[in-house]
Amino acid sequence: MTKTKTLLAILFSVVLLASALPVFGQTDIHFFWSPGCPYCLKGKMFLEELEKKYPQIEIKQHELSKNIELVKEFYKNYEVPSREQGYVPVTFTRDRYFVGFS
Repeated sequence: MTKTKTLLAILFSVVLLASALPVFGQTDIHFFWSPGCPYCLKGKMFLEELEKKYPQIEIKQHELSKNIELVKEFYKNYEVPSREQGYVPVTFTRDRYFVGFS
């Protein structure tokens, strides 16, 4: 149930974000993943399709183990609770973050 809510929240945010793109211009989405993570692979595929559909969106993919300092910066800026840190995939949009993908 939680995974479904997370996916719906991501989709809802992306649709709202995409509708606002003509006003705001280019939007970056940061996606942190790990090799061998099946949810990461699904998330990557979803975001790549989204990027094709909405050229104003740029997906910036980061392998978590190679970008520890960067993800820590995102955790701090987005005030991610420590209990939610360290999980993949994690996605950061303009004003929200999402842990997991289903």
